[in-house]
Amino acid sequence: MSREKKRGRWFGWLVLAGFPVMVGVGVFLYQSAGKGHPDRIYRIQADFASILQAQAMFHEDHARYPVSLDELATPPPRSDGTTVRYLQVPPNDPWTGEHYIFHALPNGRLILTSLGADQEPGGEGYDADIHSSDRETQW
Repeated sequence: MSREKKRGRWFGWLVLAGFPVMVGVGVFLYQSAGKGHPDRIYRIQADFASILQAQAMFHEDHARYPVSLDELATPPPRSDGTTVRYLQVPPNDPWTGEHYIFHALPNGRLILTSLGADQEPGGEGYDADIHSSDRETQW
């Protein structure tokens, strides 16, 4: 095989292997430029829904609400002695990578909060706070 054909074959493989890398860099730049914010809002909404569903199942099994998000992942045994994990791992706020802010109401129900993109109370647009108690009015 001639030297030019070998060089052409390697160039083809290099382009083929480099394409996924270029796509990955493009996706990263797209999201880091602020255009990935709607995805974070949808993720927060989905996380709140799954946490509130896990809270309801925990309440049904234990006749009380959990005292933390971690208790949904490592709950005490039920009355029949079995242990059921309501969440594999408590989801994290996509803005911070940490657990959502957790408040328990006097009746024991959970209120979850994400402070938005700016991580400051209040704000508008992507900086606005999102509370699990605002689901019907805000979402």
